[in-house]
Amino acid sequence: MSTQTARAARVALDLVLIAAATLGAMKLFELGLQQLAATAFWKTWAAEHTASGKFVPTLAIGVACGLLVGLVLGGFAGSRARLLACWAGAAVVVLDLGAMIVADGPAGVLTAFALAPLCVALGLPVGAALGTKLMPAPAK
Repeated sequence: MSTQTARAARVALDLVLIAAATLGAMKLFELGLQQLAATAFWKTWAAEHTASGKFVPTLAIGVACGLLVGLVLGGFAGSRARLLACWAGAAVVVLDLGAMIVADGPAGVLTAFALAPLCVALGLPVGAALGTKLMPAPAK
């Protein structure tokens, strides 16, 4: 395999990993929010607390989703995982904030819940760094 072919294959694999991490983090965050909303705990919690009481668990779910997807990415990508996680985090922020603007207009970005994609993006590189340490590269 020539050098250019190997480089093109690596770039293609990196793009696939970035897309998978982006979609995985977004869907996992959505699933986490759905599961939280379905619990009896959340219904009483939301009734008793103000907006900040609802806001903190949402951000915690975002960070946890980013960490989990970053761990998996770190296991698959090895030493490139942190760079790929940063790109995936940027894609999460751009796609999620873009969807907020399309759905709610520019005022949708001014809510406190617009920080949720930033929390997912924060968790991705941290999880990737941890995943790289947990899954060391194979011996050469």
